[in-house]
Amino acid sequence: MPKLQITGGLVVDYSDDGWVEYVKWLDGTYAKLQFVWIDEGLAYSITAVDGEVYRTFSINKADATDFETNYKVLAPKQVKPPTSVDGTPVTAQQQLALGRIPFQRIDDATTLMNLDGLPAGSAVIVWNGTGGSDTGGDWTVTGDGSETAGSMHAGTNGWDSGARGANDFTNFDNGSEIDVAGTYDTLSFWIQVKNFPNNGSLQMQWRNAATTVVSSTLQVKNYVTNMDPDVWQKVTVPIADFALTGDVQSFRIVYKTGNNQQHWLDDFELTAAGGGGTRTFRVQSPVGVIYHVERLVLVVSAGDTGWSSDAFANIASGLTNGLLLKYHNIGASPQTFWTANAKDNAELFGQYAAWNSINFDNAEQLIAFSIDPDLSSVILVDDDDVLDFVVRDDLSSLTSLRAFLHIGQETIAT
Repeated sequence: MPKLQITGGLVVDYSDDGWVEYVKWLDGTYAKLQFVWIDEGLAYSITAVDGEVYRTFSINKADATDFETNYKVLAPKQVKPPTSVDGTPVTAQQQLALGRIPFQRIDDATTLMNLDGLPAGSAVIVWNGTGGSDTGGDWTVTGDGSETAGSMHAGTNGWDSGARGANDFTNFDNGSEIDVAGTYDTLSFWIQVKNFPNNGSLQMQWRNAATTVVSSTLQVKNYVTNMDPDVWQKVTVPIADFALTGDVQSFRIVYKTGNNQQHWLDDFELTAAGGGGTRTFRVQSPVGVIYHVERLVLVVSAGDTGWSSDAFANIASGLTNGLLLKYHNIGASPQTFWTANAKDNAELFGQYAAWNSINFDNAEQLIAFSIDPDLSSVILVDDDDVLDFVVRDDLSSLTSLRAFLHIGQETIAT
């Protein structure tokens, strides 16, 4: 098989039909590539194409007799790959089968989301800051910050983290291990951000009696709409999101990054489902299939009065927790890529495009909201990377609430 040595150590092997059998890069790795060439006066520009990635190398014509004689004639075409204004290669979009996939509840595969997502069981106090005479069952607090009256959300006292540096933490210790995953549905607490730098990371995790982390480490910001200062917000997290691997003794807030971040914290509770609880609606592809998301649609139907900016549809005063949309990985190393939370119509209309609205003659209004990824912000769903809507409030007064994806379906080798 013929070879061409290009200055710098690149070796290209060709077959007789003009296709590159492989390219050996300078780092010693190999790739099977197609090649095209471009005549540029005193030099040839040789472009290797690996899927959608173009790598170009120039050869001085005076040093390219071998290429001119033995390889130029084998080139499949003499055109420059099309590029955008900034030089990015332009490639054709895949032609995929169109599909429409509904978001389905992960426990019973139903699709109606207008249900009560509040836990029906009794709340168990983790910490509510009622002071030294507290009889509410507060867990012992260790680590950084202090109990103060000014930082309370309700009751007597709250917890003021103070200005914290990287890896400082506040720890709530039960004193002995308990089965949180098998007993409770949600963890909730209230937060008022006082200072949160742009590079801030506020984490939460569970630890056992040996202080070993026995859960996924989650970001608080993924369970609220924003980290605006001086506003009380409720953080409600399904226990399932922590992916607990054993019994726990303590819950820890970690001020991971962002010097001088400060928060007021209060009213930490664990709640059993008791026949209710958060409900997760998911789109997940079968193994060997990838869904390329063309449009995410959320359809809301409710009475046509009361749609104020601080309501959610026509639910007065909005939601406490919010309807949470989450794109995340549920594999061996779970992580959240992004979230969008909506507690009221200002947030709903602000984060989704309202592209269809109908007023029916029975005083009912239906609005279709959407998120439409473009080529620069691809959303791919497979068996590990999934999209969830999480219902954490009582939405049962809505006439209807459903969500679904328009997708292009790609079958891959398994």
